[in-house]
Amino acid sequence: MNLVALTGAGISKASGIPTFNEMGNLREKLSRSFFQNNPEEFYKILIEMKEKIERAEPNPAHIALAKYNVPIVTWNQL
Repeated sequence: MNLVALTGAGISKASGIPTFNEMGNLREKLSRSFFQNNPEEFYKILIEMKEKIERAEPNPAHIALAKYNVPIVTWNQL
């Protein structure tokens, strides 16, 4: 039997990665139209997100799932 963990954004929040809801209107800013009209701000947002992700460390949930080789799929609901 193969298992997959379907999680919400909270699994990453515990590692210091904010949820999209906590980041205001981020969903609207990660769109083609926003990019076309505001390319500098678009790239600034991506760089900030990348830096937060690079600083993140696995939390106990990640470690427990990794121990059993369970892949994690995180879903940010609208």
